[in-house]
Amino acid sequence: MAEKAIDEQNHVLRFCPRNRTIREGNVVVGVHPTLFALRVDISETYLSASFVEFFDGAPDEQIKAAADATPLTVGKDDYFLKLNVGAVKALGIKHKLPVKVTHVDNNKRNPAYAKIKGTPPDASHQWIAEMADAFGGNLIKAP
Repeated sequence: MAEKAIDEQNHVLRFCPRNRTIREGNVVVGVHPTLFALRVDISETYLSASFVEFFDGAPDEQIKAAADATPLTVGKDDYFLKLNVGAVKALGIKHKLPVKVTHVDNNKRNPAYAKIKGTPPDASHQWIAEMADAFGGNLIKAP
């Protein structure tokens, strides 16, 4: 697969199913850190997302297009999380992790497919909790 680094000012959209949201009553107030944990049972080595600025249009149109590009089944109670690439990489640097965010340009199911690579395999790593804290407020209701 051909991969290219995504510029730090750009964004990726990560799918956030209902069971990864934190709620107070019926109000979503954040995301569970497991949203950023690798699934070791399937030997996952990166996190999947969609490259927002891959699409043309105004920012809200780009976000909708990136959400629509996900091949996952998206339910009415699911969300997406908008992540700034530079901020993701900065948290990686803080924790001495080789975090990279790349666009995979030949993915047939999602032309905006992105990978967040270099994340820790240990689900208890502080980077995972800090990602949830840093980006939990960037939730976007699934279209």
